Amino acid sequence: MKLKLVVLLLVGLFLLPKHGYGAVAKELRFSSQALAEPYVFSVLLPNDYDGARKTPYPLLVTTAGDSRIAVLEAQIDWLSHVSFGPMPQVVILRLPQFVKANSSAMQAGLTAQLFHQQLLPFLQGALNLAPFTLIEGFSTQGNLALELFSQYPTHYQAAVISSPALELQSAKWHQQLNQQLQAHLAQRSLFLSLGTFTGNRPYFASLQVSLSEYKTAIFNDLSGENYISNPVIHFEQAVKQLFSAIHITNFQPFAQQGVAAVLAYQQGLKRQYGFEWPPFENLAGLANYYFDHQQPKEGVAVFDYLVTQYPEKLLYLIRYAQALVKLGDISKAKIKLEQVIALAKQQHDDEALQYSQNLLMELNQSN
Repeated sequence: MKLKLVVLLLVGLFLLPKHGYGAVAKELRFSSQALAEPYVFSVLLPNDYDGARKTPYPLLVTTAGDSRIAVLEAQIDWLSHVSFGPMPQVVILRLPQFVKANSSAMQAGLTAQLFHQQLLPFLQGALNLAPFTLIEGFSTQGNLALELFSQYPTHYQAAVISSPALELQSAKWHQQLNQQLQAHLAQRSLFLSLGTFTGNRPYFASLQVSLSEYKTAIFNDLSGENYISNPVIHFEQAVKQLFSAIHITNFQPFAQQGVAAVLAYQQGLKRQYGFEWPPFENLAGLANYYFDHQQPKEGVAVFDYLVTQYPEKLLYLIRYAQALVKLGDISKAKIKLEQVIALAKQQHDDEALQYSQNLLMELNQSN
């Protein structure tokens, strides 16, 4: 009974591969001949940001102001703090207030053109960023985010626009927006929600009709929700859809070819998103599929591949040991736990060390 209880505790401990919690602000200085002095700004990095990580971080550009940024930051942290969460970890950049290109104060700030043509490439070089940028906006600032998404199609691969104040814009603005989106939405994703202000509905419906040929244009009527709740609800729904492909949910089509099929799928993700996604979770899912379908030999083979190819990934060695316990192969499970203990000491992972030592003790006592 005690052994079963310990194994079940894995659900709360090591079946949840954790990233760091919270975001860390990093100050950067951007210099340009168009500016009289360097432009100083901050980005928000995941707490365990790794500049040398093989998988780069998507960039989220947000128009959120001071009253909303903390909520958005916390929401992103929650949705991305585990490897099977609905979205990956991202670097967050708050959109600066632009000055007009012909303004006498141009050298005191950034124009939209300077931001996109110089600052964003500078950021790509300064941080470990993926070639995938998502822009996000709400209410009146959602108008700006939607406009930038339409005007700079090569810079933004996706947009999440919540309750934009479309009724505040001119007929010319709407005409240009429609034309630009129709011309440049292919291979990109747009998520647009409708809020409670009824004056926005005709413009929302018009966009929905004009972009109906694009499957990646997703319209969500949230007029029944509280206006303040709209961006929270819509953002979560949007990122779930946007990044849904990174997690395999049905392993049956992959069972015959095994690891090779999963790795081929990962290459497809690279073509879809523009950068390589780690295969760890999907390979572990395939192994679990085999165990659940009475194919232990195949499941063990997947875990053997996983821990051999990625020996530094402590979590999957722990999952391997758990699978062996379930199979009743206690001797091999003990060997894997000994490996976990040694690796946990090297990585200074006290939680993994304590868990592995406790489980090993339970196994020794049960024999």
